Formats: sequence, structure tokens, C-alpha cells
Amino acid sequence: MMTMMNYNFDYYPRLIANAGFTKEVDFVSCYLPSDAFEIPERVERIAQRVIQRGNLAVKKFKSKRELISWAQRIGRAYNDTFINNWEYYPFTQREIDFIVQNIMLVADHRLLKIITHDENVVGFLFAFPDVSDAFQRARGRLFPLGIFDILREMKRAKTVAGNGMGVLPQFHGIGGNALLYYEMSKTFTDFGFDFVEMTQVAETATQMRRDLSNLGGIEYKQHRVYRKEI
Repeated sequence: MMTMMNYNFDYYPRLIANAGFTKEVDFVSCYLPSDAFEIPERVERIAQRVIQRGNLAVKKFKSKRELISWAQRIGRAYNDTFINNWEYYPFTQREIDFIVQNIMLVADHRLLKIITHDENVVGFLFAFPDVSDAFQRARGRLFPLGIFDILREMKRAKTVAGNGMGVLPQFHGIGGNALLYYEMSKTFTDFGFDFVEMTQVAETATQMRRDLSNLGGIEYKQHRVYRKEI
């Protein structure tokens, strides 16, 4: 579904366990069909109230160039948002530059949205069209025709992957999360996607998992991190 997300054969967990590794932490991916996705009235009401007050605003990018111009601020917000997560390790400047040069340049700028407060990034929602069918058809060969099939798939994909969603801790409880979910629902309707997959949500993120379940999401995939005492 996404870059940096691995796939394994069925026997891998047994092989790893037999080698003496045990579970450290799990991440889950959540599947949301559009016909089951429903924003609770309370969440929509909070989001509308936040927008009317003007304390928080949703920034939508008009071009990739504009998106790239915000990249440094987004990188800083990403670091600060996940500071209390198990897997937290801050992006270095070199890593931020790498993301700008690679992931953001092939992303659809219309699917990446941020929440701002006084021109500062305080929340973000990253979504990418699912082009896995085109990758499978290419069989690892981008040239001469694979790359064109992938570019076409970006325009006709019916599944969108959410891989990066969060609000700075100090903006929890004042409508930031409600605004993110409201924008997620608009991504469904504005672009005609049939499904959303929220990838790699930490099992310790109990509030987000509860929210996604309330929105009609189904946890269907597990990503495990193992450890071994040496």
C-alpha cells in the first residue's frame, strides 16, 4: 500500500518466533469503505464551529510547488506531534529534504492537507492514491511502460491510503481532531474514492483507534515489531 511498509510471507512470524524474538509492539491498518464511513453529527458540528471561530484553519495546496514551500514547517510539526509515541525518533534535516525530493514530488498535492494556527502547522492529513495494482502489473520493471501505467493509476485509483495523520498535543480537545476527520470525509466525497486505508496506527494510540472504529473503520492488518534479549 505504501512506501516503507513491508509485506512478508505467512511463515515469517513463526520463523522469527522460533529464533527467539518476542513482540515489542504492534501497529494496525484500518479499512474504511465509503458506504460505511460516517462522520458523527457531533464531530461535524465541532469541526464547523472550529472553522467559524477561526482559531484553526485548513490549508489546501494549489500546487506541488506551494506544498514544497511548506515542507520544513510540516516536518517540524510531524516531529512534535509524535514525540510521545513508542516509535518516535525525530526527522533530521537531511531526512526532511529526502522526503521533499522523493515522496512529496510524486504526491497529489490536493490530497495533503494541514491545519494551521497563526501560520504555524499544528496538524496534518497525508493521503496518497493506491497504485499497488500498477506496481504488480509492472513486476518490478518501471521502464519502458511500467511508469506510464503507474501515472495513469494515480488518476483512476479508487482507494486512498492515509499514511500520516496527527495534531499537536496542545491542540487536542479543542477541535483539531474533529477537523481532521471532517477533512477526511471531504476527501472521500470530493475525489470519489471507494475506500480509505489508514496505515500503521500504533496499538497504543487508543483514542485514534477508537475514533476510526466509530467512523466505520475495520482493523484488518497487523504490523509487528519484534525484539530479542541478547
